[in-house]
Amino acid sequence: MAADETVKVSIQILNRNYPVTVRLDEEELVRNAEKNIQERLKKLQRSYNIDQPQDLLAMVAIQLATRMTHLAEEKERDQELVAEYSERFRLLIGDTSQ
Repeated sequence: MAADETVKVSIQILNRNYPVTVRLDEEELVRNAEKNIQERLKKLQRSYNIDQPQDLLAMVAIQLATRMTHLAEEKERDQELVAEYSERFRLLIGDTSQ
């Protein structure tokens, strides 16, 4: 099986089907994303009694974009910490090869 092998999947959001071609190794990830979106839509619909699909989708988009931004910031902080601790460790063991 080639790493770039693709598969067509049908994603359903708000009773509409969206055919998507994804890499075979990403199919489960895409299906999990579909479930995540559906759960968020249902929760928003219940919590705020929103019935307009575009409003629900906009709110989910805001939630997901906020989460992505937060994760990107966390990743950057983590990378900075790794670099800092790597440098401290290098100094502790006396490695001056860099």
